Amino acid sequence: MERTIQEIYIDVARGREEAALELLLRLQPLILSSIKKYYNRTDEMDDLIQEGRLLVLDSINEYREDYSVPFLGYMKSRLKYLYLGKNRSRRLLSLNVSNGEDGEEHLDLLADGFQVEEDYICRESEAELLKMVLSLPDRERQVIQGFYFENLSIGDISKRYGITYRTVINTKRRALERMRREMEVKDV
Repeated sequence: MERTIQEIYIDVARGREEAALELLLRLQPLILSSIKKYYNRTDEMDDLIQEGRLLVLDSINEYREDYSVPFLGYMKSRLKYLYLGKNRSRRLLSLNVSNGEDGEEHLDLLADGFQVEEDYICRESEAELLKMVLSLPDRERQVIQGFYFENLSIGDISKRYGITYRTVINTKRRALERMRREMEVKDV
C-alpha cells in the first residue's frame, strides 16, 4: 500500500533523510502542474522546478501539524503563490536604451501629448480605492496593504501577523469581495 504525502511528511519531520527524497519525488508532478498552470514559461522550466523543490524543502520546516490543512494542501497553495508571484515581477526596460533601428532612445519615441482628463480620472479612481482600503476592518486592511502595497507574499503576511496561511487567503478574499460590493453600489 502506497504511503500518503502526510505520512511521508511525518517521517521527514522526524529526521528521516531518505523520506525527504521520497517526498520530493512524490511532489514532482504537483510542481510541474503548478508551473504549467500558473507560470507557463518553458524556457525557464529547469529553474522553476528547482525553485519548487526548494520551496518543498523549506516548507517542511515551516509547516506545523496544527495548521488546519494537510501538508499536501499546504504545498499546493505555496506552489501556486510561488509561481503566481513570478508573474508579478516584470523585467524593466530603460527608456534611455537605444531602440537599435535608428539609434534613437526609447524616451525620444514617446509622444509628448498630455491626457489631462484621463490622468484626472485615474487619480480620482486611485483616491477612491485608497479610501475603500482604509475603511476596511483592521485585519483585512493589513492583509490588503501587505499584499498589494508592500508586495509581501501570503506567507510573509501570515508570519507578520501570526495567523495561518489559509486565514490570510480568506481574509484577502473577503476584503476584495467587500471592496467589489462597495464599488458596485457606487456605480448604481
